[in-house]
Parts: sequence; structure tokens; C-alpha cells
Amino acid sequence: MVISCQFSGVIPQDLGINSSIVKLDFTNNKFTGNLPPSLCFRKKLQVLNMGSNRLQGNIPSDVGRCTSLSMLILSENNFIGSLPVFESNMNLKYLHISKNNISGPIPPSLENCTNLAAINMSLNKFTGLIPSALGKLVNLTILDLSHNNLEGPLPPQLSNCTKMDHFDVGFNSLNGSFPSSLRNWTGITTLILRENHFTGGIPSFFSELSKLRELQLGGNLIGGTIPPSLGKLQNLFYGLNLSCNGLTGVIPLELGHVQELQSLDLSLNNLTGNIDVLDKLLSLIEINISNNFLHGPIPKSLFKFLNSSSSSFLGNPHLCVSCSPSSGLNCTNTSNLKPCPYQSTDHKGISALVILMIELASSLFVSAMLVALLLMYLRKKEMKNDVYGEKWLSVIKFFTENQSASLHDIVMEATDNLNDQYIIGRGAHGIVYRAQLGDTTSAVKKIAFERNKRKYLHIMRKEIEVLGGIKHRNLVSCADYWIGENYGLVLYKYMKNGSLHDILHGKHPPLPLCWNIRLNIAVGIAHGLKYLHHDHTTPIVHRDIKPQNILLNDDMELLYLILVLPSTGT
Repeated sequence: MVISCQFSGVIPQDLGINSSIVKLDFTNNKFTGNLPPSLCFRKKLQVLNMGSNRLQGNIPSDVGRCTSLSMLILSENNFIGSLPVFESNMNLKYLHISKNNISGPIPPSLENCTNLAAINMSLNKFTGLIPSALGKLVNLTILDLSHNNLEGPLPPQLSNCTKMDHFDVGFNSLNGSFPSSLRNWTGITTLILRENHFTGGIPSFFSELSKLRELQLGGNLIGGTIPPSLGKLQNLFYGLNLSCNGLTGVIPLELGHVQELQSLDLSLNNLTGNIDVLDKLLSLIEINISNNFLHGPIPKSLFKFLNSSSSSFLGNPHLCVSCSPSSGLNCTNTSNLKPCPYQSTDHKGISALVILMIELASSLFVSAMLVALLLMYLRKKEMKNDVYGEKWLSVIKFFTENQSASLHDIVMEATDNLNDQYIIGRGAHGIVYRAQLGDTTSAVKKIAFERNKRKYLHIMRKEIEVLGGIKHRNLVSCADYWIGENYGLVLYKYMKNGSLHDILHGKHPPLPLCWNIRLNIAVGIAHGLKYLHHDHTTPIVHRDIKPQNILLNDDMELLYLILVLPSTGT
């Protein structure tokens, strides 16, 4: 047993031959090279723990044939290839191989390990379907397949795993509706299905999973209303996440019964009505209801979030903050939200003048709406290449002389239809191309909508909305954009000298940075962050300050920060 001794080097490849190893634990060291192929040579090995090392290569087929194994831990290494075939093994109870680069399908042969109680294959590159054969593992209590490239529906056979306690398939490409047979998981406490392509509505049978402590459904394509029956999940504690879906209707009053809940995320939906029910959730330490159509005053119990996380309420134009003397709230600290109309209680009725003003305002409002609708209709007819309609007024128009042609047409001509030879970078949400537009060299980011159209369209729109309103010499701003059916384009200023990372660590860097330029870079970062945190109308958190997101102009003096936005909200 060699645990946390910081040993390094290659493990001898003949380890296990002519020996009867029962337990091999090399956890948390710096071993490199391949895993020896004959560790289970004499079929005595019960525990193999190589977690948190730097091992690489394929997992030997001998591991799958080692029928004496009860615990297999290979997590946090650099293993590649596919998993071996597993032979019949009544002893194996714990399989943990997360945080590697293992690819290919999940082997159905895992069904041969009938006593498996815990499987963690998260943060790998598994593809294909979740095998229905996993439903034969009736003793399974933990199954974590999150952060892979799995697709297809959840196999209904998983309902046979009636001892399931923790199920996590988040951040994959799974689709279809939730099989009703999952109601057999009556003892489950953690159900994470977020960031997939699940459709349909939130099934009413979820309310039968009465022991749930965490329910994560955000980032899918779920529609319909929030079922009032979710109020029966009174053991929910860690979180309820229904964000970034297509939910409609009001927040049901029954949700107020979940009084132990600490985190609630209903953002990026189409919810309407008031939020009075949230006044009952006194245990909340995190909340996000942004980007809906909610209205009315924010309950007093949520005032504590107005200073610490006021962005959690934005995107609801008709939400307001009661600033009456009885509320005890200083509205000078809530500039991101409008105050509610203050109605004095000294007058019992409404004067004729007030009634006349209301009627006049209503008439003007209706007239303005009709004019706006007419303008939107005419604008849509002009913008045949922008299938999502009107543009934000805050976006800076980059080429006024080319208003007759769309940005898409200009970019396609300049980049030979987005040919790979023009690629200058890749980010989390898109590919960046260099485009020569007239006398100006520009950077164009393409954001594809294939995986989750709703999600990535929102990411692009939020980026345009936020960056289009930024005016600071040290921050990259959006110059123009185009939104199509399958992808969108965002135009930025091109930085010839690339990122600070390229200059410091590139294979062919320019001349070394002198100290005065290094100082200018540090000061520029500070100025950019100060603007985002204190001087912008809505405070923005950068989220990812690193050399790759710091760009230098032609003179290597003026610094630009690339703003990294969250997938939900500002």
C-alpha cells in the first residue's frame, strides 16, 4: 500500500507475475506509464486502487477478467481507449473510473458483475446509448454517468434497480421523455438529469419520490407547467433546478411547502404570475428566477438576495421592489430593479384626475404597441436572413456602408464559406475565424445550435446584449451579429498579436515583453475589471481571468479582456 507518498516513475510492468497480490493501493501519487497487464495473474487481487495518478494507455483486458476484484478505482488518470469486457464476477461491488479519457460505448458486459453497488464513469468520453443491461444490476445504489457524450433515451430497464439512491446523467445528449417506470426508485435521494435534450413535461410521478433531497432538470427541452405535486417533495434540501427549459404558467402555491429547500433555480423559462409563494421558502440561500415574465413585488424574505445576487431577478421587466417606508428597504441599493408604485393609504378613493390620467396612459400605450408591432413586422420583412427578428439597439453597427447585405453574406465571401484555413481559435461555445472585411481585419465567432438550440441561442443573445452595451478601452465589445437557423455569427475587433498566453508560451513568440508593457497589462486588467464590477450599469463578473482571455493590439500596449458569460444569466 503506497498512499499519498508522492512517488513517481513507471510501475514495473511485470508486477503481479509469480505473486499473489491481494490489495494494491497506489492512491494519490505521480506514477506514469501504463497499468501493468498481469496484476491479477493468480486471481487473488481484491482491491485495485490507482486513483489520482498520471497513468495512461488502455486499461488491460486482464482487469475485466479478474473475478476476484471487489473494488476497482482508476479515477483521475489519463487512461484512453474503451473499457475491457467484464467476465462474471460476483465480488465486484465498487467501480470508479471517473476523470479519464475513456471512450467508446459503456460495455453491456457489466451485467455480469451482478453485485455492483456503485458505478462512477463521469467525466470521460463515453458515447452511444446507456445499455439496458445495467437494469440487471439490482443492487445498484449509485450510478454516475455525467459529463460524457451519451445519447438516446433512458432505458426503462433501469427501473429494476430499486435500491437506487444517487443517479446522475447530467451533461450528456440524452433525449426522449422520462420513463414512468422510474417511479420504482422510491428510495432515491439525488436525481440529476440536467443539460441534456429531454422533452415532454415534468412527470407527476416525481412527487412519489418522496425521499428526494436534490432534483436537477435544468438545461433540457421540457415544456408545460410546473406540477403542483412537486410540493409533496418536502424533503428537498440541496436544490431544485428547473432552469433553461420551456416551462410556462405560474409558480404553483404548493411549492411553498418545500420549506427546507436551500437552492432554487427557475431561470430562463416562460413563467408568469407573481412570486408571492417564494416568501414561504425561508431556508433559501440561493435563488435564480431571472429571464421569465414574472411580475409584482419581491417578497420581503428575498430582500437579502437583492444586494448579494440581484442578477437573480433580472429579465423580468415587471418585477419590482417595494420601497415604502414600511418595507424598511433602502432602494438606492437596488438600482438594478425598479421600485414598485407607492400607493398612499391616506386616501380611500381615486380622484377623477387620476382616472383620466390612467385612461390617457392606457390609450397611449395601446397606440404605441400597435406602432411597435407594425415596425417589427416591416423590420422582419427586411431581415430575411435573420429568422429570429429584431436586433438589439445596443449593438454597434460595424459596416454602415454594407447595410444592403447581411453580415452572413459578407463573412461567407471573406472566409470562403467559413473554411478551416481561416480558423484562429476555438472556445467553449464557438469557433473563431479571421475575416478581411474591406480594409479591416475582424474576428468572427460562429456559435452552432445543433446540440441544444434553445440553450446556445440564449448564450449568443445574452453575449450580444451584454457585450453590445460595453464601452471601455480594455474590453472586447460586439460590433455586429447575425442569427440563422442552425448557427449564429458575432463580429469582434481582430487582435493581431493574439493572446497574452500566445506571447508568453507560444512556440514562436514575438520579442520578450519589457517591464513597462507588463505593467500596462496589469493596469489594463484592473481598469477592465473595475469597469465591469463598479462602473457598468449592471455589475458583471468576468468569471475566467487567464492569459488566453487577454488580447493585445498591434502596438502590444492596449489590453483587451474577453468577457466570459455564464450559460444562464449575466
